[in-house]
Amino acid sequence: MTRVDQSEMRMTCQERGNGKQMATSMVQSLKTLVTLPVAIVTLLLGSQSANAVWDMYPSFTGEAGLNDNIRLTPENEDNAGTGAVEGQLTARNVSENHSVQVIAALRHTEYSGTDLNGGTTGQATISANRRTERINYGFVGIYQNQPLQRYGVIDAQSGELIGSIQSYILNADKIDDTDPDLDIGFVEAQIRREFIHVSPNIGYEVSTRGKVELSGRFRSNSYDSTGNQFGLEDSKGYGASAQYQHQLSERSTLLATVSTDYFRPDQSPDSDRYSLTVGLNRKLTERTQFQVEVGLGRSETETDTEPGSDDTVLVYRASLNHRIERGQLRLRASRDNHPTGHGNVVATDQLSADMRYALTERWEAQVSGRYISRDSNLDSATSFNDADYLNFETRIGYALTPNWKIGGAYRFSWVDRQINPDSAQGNAVFAFVSYSPQRPF
Repeated sequence: MTRVDQSEMRMTCQERGNGKQMATSMVQSLKTLVTLPVAIVTLLLGSQSANAVWDMYPSFTGEAGLNDNIRLTPENEDNAGTGAVEGQLTARNVSENHSVQVIAALRHTEYSGTDLNGGTTGQATISANRRTERINYGFVGIYQNQPLQRYGVIDAQSGELIGSIQSYILNADKIDDTDPDLDIGFVEAQIRREFIHVSPNIGYEVSTRGKVELSGRFRSNSYDSTGNQFGLEDSKGYGASAQYQHQLSERSTLLATVSTDYFRPDQSPDSDRYSLTVGLNRKLTERTQFQVEVGLGRSETETDTEPGSDDTVLVYRASLNHRIERGQLRLRASRDNHPTGHGNVVATDQLSADMRYALTERWEAQVSGRYISRDSNLDSATSFNDADYLNFETRIGYALTPNWKIGGAYRFSWVDRQINPDSAQGNAVFAFVSYSPQRPF
């Protein structure tokens, strides 16, 4: 079997007409989600809030820069110029006993000096909350439509798609036996992913120190018609949580949480997840808030043809928020099991840090970093989701006016994938200009 180098064989698996059709569909979906809040808010919070005056805050950002490894690959690093524009609209409706916020955003990215396709990402978020004397209930909804880059294997002679790289690795011996003279190449495709998250919640004060919160959630991941050919599959997830909060003192609150989630991919085995955690929320000082939750999480996966697998792991969530004189510091750490687009559940560790600091009245600096490690407990030949990711970014901005800002940034990215013996890293620099009106929140 002969292989054709990836850099010599790239093609787009979608027609340009389909791209226009998808963009139209995405805009229509965003319009639907932006109008849905009126109906949801009316049902949840009453007609008074839905008919009240909404405050609107539009914002805009434009970016241009250079990236020395735009695909973040260990070989054939691709330098590219990058450009992006993003528009966002925030709408708020607030009173003494309720709050509603809707955010709709569109971001379009283009590249130069490379054959990588640009794309548009759309997202809309709604959060609503209503308070009575002892009851607090709310709702969170998220819609996202974004492009993903994926690679597949093709017959170099006919151009016919054989399948995803993952399926080719698993079935390489069978393919060799069937057609030992097959010449293969690698194809790059842009696939659209649609994500929906809905989560209602209710809280009840059982006493002057105790409170019970119940929440439910529904998640849906779906891909366009070519997603399945590249190893991605649609999935749905359902879950619920119950948390008891007990105030030990003015500064300390005890937390106990039980959760269950059901992951239902279209083709892969179903997975059920259960977790139990205990924790503490502590106000260390007037400027510092700390919270930690620790417990056990158990995942159960069943198949019709093979014995199922059970996995119990330590899960935790920790956060620290600290307000400094001219800025804010946020630290996060967590470990949990998360579903993936390939239809399985992986243990995921995350660390993140973000700090903003006002150097002067006009100059502001920001430093942020994030580390993610995924482990599916599979062998290296089939652990397609297993990888370590690191991202670090520093930026500095200058306020031309209270609404307009310009600045520059540097970003470092690193990835170490289990199925590839070599890690990859990339560097990016870019300049930006942004407009954001002054808001009372």
